[in-house]
Amino acid sequence: MVAPLLARRGPVAAPLDRGTVARRTGVLVLGLLAAALSGCAGEASQPACPAVARLPDADRLTRFVGSGRDLTDVAFEARIGEVSASCDYDDSGYDVVAKVQ
Repeated sequence: MVAPLLARRGPVAAPLDRGTVARRTGVLVLGLLAAALSGCAGEASQPACPAVARLPDADRLTRFVGSGRDLTDVAFEARIGEVSASCDYDDSGYDVVAKVQ
């Protein structure tokens, strides 16, 4: 006597075409790559400290008394010397400390 075939229960999975398999494989590979690269991330790097420099044509000032421009009308002269800067970093950002002589 031949045993009767057992009826399948639940939905039957449709065969997958190559495009579907390739898409699912691509998504899986990208997900694994993102997870692997996230483990390589260290602390966030600090932003570069902005450059501080004097302008070549603006490093001298001569103030005159009145409307005259003669040597005898000079009230004072000023000159910008060395310029240096440093940055102080904290959680909220950074402060630039500039020193001008």
